[in-house]
Amino acid sequence: MAGSEEKKPRGYQAGLVVCLIVIAMLGVGFVWTYLNQLNQINALNKRCSDLQEQVWTLQILCDKQRNILDMMMSKALLNRTTITQSAGSYSYWTFSIEYNGLICVNVIASTSTSIYVQVSHDSSYMAAYNSPVDVRPGSRLYFPVIHLDNVEVRIGNRNLTADVTITVEIWYTY
Repeated sequence: MAGSEEKKPRGYQAGLVVCLIVIAMLGVGFVWTYLNQLNQINALNKRCSDLQEQVWTLQILCDKQRNILDMMMSKALLNRTTITQSAGSYSYWTFSIEYNGLICVNVIASTSTSIYVQVSHDSSYMAAYNSPVDVRPGSRLYFPVIHLDNVEVRIGNRNLTADVTITVEIWYTY
């Protein structure tokens, strides 16, 4: 058998091809599983970030509501406004009130004439009140108010013979 070559069995080649195909399929399966799990991890991380942002937003809202409940919030309704009241006249401002709270009226007058402050509102929850309160110059007055009301703050001059110059600040604490 001088010129004959040894032939390898075809089963060996077929087995090698099958092994290579199995290894390739396992590799593809591993890569596919890895990418699928990576996409799931990324989606869960995004969901976690979204939920954390919602928690922060709700915490800010909760802190704001706690401050409102404790009446720690305030805002200027009228900043240092100077007006001249003619004898026997008044000026008024109307404000919308969002929460139960207090209206603080600070009055600085040029003389110690008869100045009054009157805060009135009509509410379906309680009877309307609007009794004028006499003010000494430089004093602050506080009036309780109920939410969802339009509140009118009136400042007047009871003196029937003399004008008066008044500087007014109105704050809302809620």
